[in-house]
Amino acid sequence: NKFIFSKVKIENMIMSSFPRVYKVVSIDREKQKLSIVIEERHAAYTWCGHEAPSYLNRFERGECYFLDQEGFAFDNAPAFSEGVYLSIYGGMQLDKPIIGSTIDLENNIEDVAGIIKVLEDNSLPVHSLVLKTDGQHQFLLDSFSVTGDYPKILWNEDISLKDTLGKLGTALSEDTFRQEWLGRSQDLLYIDTRFSNRVFYKFITEI
Repeated sequence: NKFIFSKVKIENMIMSSFPRVYKVVSIDREKQKLSIVIEERHAAYTWCGHEAPSYLNRFERGECYFLDQEGFAFDNAPAFSEGVYLSIYGGMQLDKPIIGSTIDLENNIEDVAGIIKVLEDNSLPVHSLVLKTDGQHQFLLDSFSVTGDYPKILWNEDISLKDTLGKLGTALSEDTFRQEWLGRSQDLLYIDTRFSNRVFYKFITEI
């Protein structure tokens, strides 16, 4: 009926049928037609599988999907060079379609960008984020390691990313760490932020 229509039903239909739509801005009747204004989702990350590839296979990846700033998967991502978007692994249910699903993360995923900036400002480039089922998550660093594995930033989902960011920023600014990192970057194994008010880091012990 051109005089009677349900805005709620139309909005629900659009949102369920088109995952790329972030929100319906307005629905108005103009004479004999409906005018619908929407806002599209914008890619902030890519989700590329339940398990991260090994360091040696870091340039090989399977099918990826675009995630918006809230971690919602809304479309297939084309193949492109590494580093355009942060790749995320894990955090999705195995038995559900990826498109239409949201990353399972208790912390605010928007705070991830703050962690990445601090790391990269300290010459610790991030390759990807791995979300573990036990909540012991990892940032994998995109740097050469003599171990043949990624250097890791370990963090606990029980601690807010803002608290983790504060601890990490303080630790990375310490002269002791900076001097060792600048001289032995290829020997870094991990930086562990999972403990209250403490940050631990480990380099390969020379024999």
